[in-house]
Amino acid sequence: LDEKGISRFALLQDALAEGAGSKLHFYAFDLLHLDGWDLRKAPLQKRKALLAELLAGQAANSAIQYSDHVEGDGRGLYEQASDLGLEGVVSKRADAVYQSGRTKSWTKVKAQKTDDFVIAGYTVSDRAEGLAALGMAEFEDGELHYRGKVGTGFDRDMATDLLARLERLTAGATPPEGVPREIMREMHWVKPLLSARVRYSNRTADNAIRHGVFRGLRDVGGLTTPVPVKRKRLIAESDLATIWVTNPERRLFGKTGPTKLDIAVYYALVGDFMLPHIIGRPVSLVRCPTGKPQDCFFQRHAFTGMPPSVAVFESTNSEGETKTYLSVEDAKGYLALAQFGVVEFHTWGTHRTKLDKPDQI
Repeated sequence: LDEKGISRFALLQDALAEGAGSKLHFYAFDLLHLDGWDLRKAPLQKRKALLAELLAGQAANSAIQYSDHVEGDGRGLYEQASDLGLEGVVSKRADAVYQSGRTKSWTKVKAQKTDDFVIAGYTVSDRAEGLAALGMAEFEDGELHYRGKVGTGFDRDMATDLLARLERLTAGATPPEGVPREIMREMHWVKPLLSARVRYSNRTADNAIRHGVFRGLRDVGGLTTPVPVKRKRLIAESDLATIWVTNPERRLFGKTGPTKLDIAVYYALVGDFMLPHIIGRPVSLVRCPTGKPQDCFFQRHAFTGMPPSVAVFESTNSEGETKTYLSVEDAKGYLALAQFGVVEFHTWGTHRTKLDKPDQI
């Protein structure tokens, strides 16, 4: 279940992959045999009654639970399922006998949602003779995030028109955040000027839409002026006020190199881009305190006078040795490292609280 108590197939896959099967619960919704009796010819209503009686008194944490049902008011139940973000409802005839396979005695109705998404890219294929799918995205905290592909809902004429529009928007386009590597290779990215209405069933654990169907273009921006993407500020004005360096005019790497103050100012300028890849991750630093290349060195462990918001934590290496490592925890710690002659940040592909679960390559 997710944080809202809703079952998600993707979470079930993750649990099975992680070997957490002992934590799963099975919800029984039918009973075909009992004490040697074949119940398949009995009506569903009777089979469910026997199942409820069989599982009566089960503890709340039992691995097997009874799947209850609602009689009547199917439309109201469907609307409530849609409002709750459930996948849909299964409707069955109460008097139906059990038959294997698809029958007309039951039907599954998926709950459908409709939202507007930014068209961030497209794919093409020889089989489709042009446009194959649209890459959808949406804004979150001022940044554009990838939300999956939509490859149905447009006929050939509409696909031709869409492709002509999108091909004009590729110059200078950049991909949104969170694009899977395999998608990155096949997608042609476009400037975020067009948005589409999409009908879909639900979302995966990583917020990608499932079973998306294109329902038409929505607001169309001008085809020459890109929509500005506002990046969330991670360095506040108060953080900038904390920058302090001794010997600000000392040059690094020779007479034409940047000064120590130049490095500090540069960190402030690019901090909004760098910090998402630094904060909370183990980091090794390259320090050049004298400014001379021959005096530069790697700093992996705690050092004297380091900023308070550069954390120290312990980890056991491959040789069984427990050592301390560093992690920058906020913007103040990041900016303060300029004072210590830090010229490079080498981060791990994982957070220090989840060292065994890397999330970057």
